[in-house]
Amino acid sequence: MRHLIVILGHASSGERAIRAVGSRSVSKPLPSHIDPDVEFGHVRETHHRFAVILLWWLIAVSASLLAMAIDPSREFIDRVDRAWLSVMVDAEVDVLVRIGEILAYAGSVFARVPLVVGVAVWLGRRAAWDRLGVWLGAIVFSEVTLTLLKTLYGRARPPAALALVETSSSSFPSGHSVATTATVVALVYVMAQAGDPARHWFYVAALFAVLMAVSRSYLRVHWLSDVTVGVVVGTATAMASVWLVERHTIPISRAIQSMFGWSDRSESAER
Repeated sequence: MRHLIVILGHASSGERAIRAVGSRSVSKPLPSHIDPDVEFGHVRETHHRFAVILLWWLIAVSASLLAMAIDPSREFIDRVDRAWLSVMVDAEVDVLVRIGEILAYAGSVFARVPLVVGVAVWLGRRAAWDRLGVWLGAIVFSEVTLTLLKTLYGRARPPAALALVETSSSSFPSGHSVATTATVVALVYVMAQAGDPARHWFYVAALFAVLMAVSRSYLRVHWLSDVTVGVVVGTATAMASVWLVERHTIPISRAIQSMFGWSDRSESAER
C-alpha cells in the first residue's frame, strides 16, 4: 500500500502540472537547468512502475474473484464470513450503529451524485480535461464493474433478520465499498495541488474506504469477503482510469508540462 500511495502521488503531481505547459507558447525556451532526456526518462520510469503495481493489483482482483467461484476456497471463505458476522452481532453498540448509518448515506447514490457532478463541473470550468477524464473514468469503470460482478455472482446477503439497514440487489461485492474506494482514490488524485504528491490525503482516503467497508459488515448487510473484495476492486478501477488517461490520452505538449512541473500558478506569476 505504501508503494501504491507513492506512485499514485507521483502520477498525480505529474498529471496535474500538465495544463500550464499546454498553454505556453512553443517558442518559449525551456529552463536551462532541465535535461529533457532525464525528465522523459523519469516519466517513463513512473509509468512503468505504476503499470507494474496496477498489474499486481489486477492479479489480486482476479485471484479474489476466482477464490469466490471455486468450491473449496468458497467454503473456507464462507466459514470466515459467518464467524465475522457473529463477531459483528456480538459487538453491536448504538453509537457505532448510528455512525454506520451515516457512512451508509455518505456512500449512497444520494450523496455521491452531487459530489460527482460538482467535481466534474469544477474540473470542466478549469479546463482540466485529463483530470476530468480520470474522475469520470473511475466512476464509470467502478459502476460497470460492480454491476457485472453482482449479476455474475448473485450472492445472497446475510440473513435479513440481522440487517440493521435496508438493502437491495445481491451481496458480492459491496457496492458501497467499490464505489467509495474508487471515488476517494480518484478524488485525491484529481484535487491535489501540483507539486504535492498528496500522500497524506491518500492515507486519509484509504482510511475512509476501510471505515466504509467495516461499517457495511457491522450493519450486517454484507459479508466480510464482500467488502474486502469491494475495496480491492474499487482501487483497481480508479488505478486503471489513471493509467489509461496518463498512458494513452495525454497530448505531447501536456506530457512535457507534466515532466517539467509547470503549473497554472507559476505561469500566471511569470506574466
